[in-house]
Amino acid sequence: MAATTENEAGGLTYRGSTTVQHPSVDGDDYLLPVGLPEDGEVQVYATLDMYADGVLSTDEPFGIYPGVLTVTDEAAIEHANITILVDYDEFYAWWSGGGGGGGGGGCDAITLSGSSLLTSPWTDGDIAVLLYDVGNNGPYYYDRDQPVVAGAGAQADFSMSVCANLGDMKLRGAWDSNGNALIDPADLWGGYVSAPDTSANPIDIGSVDLTDLEVQIPLGTGEAGLDIAPFVSLSGEVTVHSGSFDDLEEGSVVYVTALMYRPSGDFAIADMADYTYDNDFWTSKQYAGRTSLPFTLWVPANTVVYLWAYADSGPKPDGILNQVGELVASAGSDANGRIATGSSSTSGYTLDLGLAR
Repeated sequence: MAATTENEAGGLTYRGSTTVQHPSVDGDDYLLPVGLPEDGEVQVYATLDMYADGVLSTDEPFGIYPGVLTVTDEAAIEHANITILVDYDEFYAWWSGGGGGGGGGGCDAITLSGSSLLTSPWTDGDIAVLLYDVGNNGPYYYDRDQPVVAGAGAQADFSMSVCANLGDMKLRGAWDSNGNALIDPADLWGGYVSAPDTSANPIDIGSVDLTDLEVQIPLGTGEAGLDIAPFVSLSGEVTVHSGSFDDLEEGSVVYVTALMYRPSGDFAIADMADYTYDNDFWTSKQYAGRTSLPFTLWVPANTVVYLWAYADSGPKPDGILNQVGELVASAGSDANGRIATGSSSTSGYTLDLGLAR
């Protein structure tokens, strides 16, 4: 689990991380310390090490807290629940420590070998050398080992068998600097170098072994440059069909939400966090006299969400949405409000509240 903020380059800066070593299908409590230079907002996500190999991959399942969390000095935030949707397979027991990774078969293989050098003081934790594609997806292969002290830092040899003729790839290095037994984006990262502090990525994977490769950690800022759970925003407005929000029943509350899946019937607002990525709402005092309510919701990149708006009718809203006779709206041309999020933020969505047809 990690708390992140967006940096000036559009990537993620990690503000805190923690792990649940033995996750269960029933859910687990967590405590996540967060450090910010000043009071501010963070996004929180959780990734499941489904392969149980101690290396977080960009293709492993994750969940995010539906909304941003405002962090203030020494204040605790409770009930920040996160749901990870994952295939259940009783014979592949990720919750009992099974699984593995880091190798490959079924192809003509070559060997990548060399040395990884940590130039920062080493206290404990493994070093890993990992192979990603140029889009930072992966790792497809890795070798992980505990280093030995070398000068002011530490050193470890590596060797891994990979498929031949992959073309341009990125050879990365990471040290488990936060001591959580995981290789994750919050660790200290580096990469393949041709000389000290000189990146040599990408590396061309052909049909012959590559030996005497040098990987330096850290390299540059030491950040991973990986988005295990990248976020994009969906922006737009909620409107009322042929009218204004003053036309709603007095006391009504308006919601907009990015859902993990489309509910087939009504659902309780109290359960919304279990199947939404993000949501927002407005009371009658907030929408009085208005014809449009702008929104921005944060969702995972490169996935599918269902973008909907609902009115919980007054005068005494019952906390149940999507009931017969209440106003609803979905985004886009798809009747289910299905939106492919892509790799960048999008805007211009209009959700026009009306009775369901």
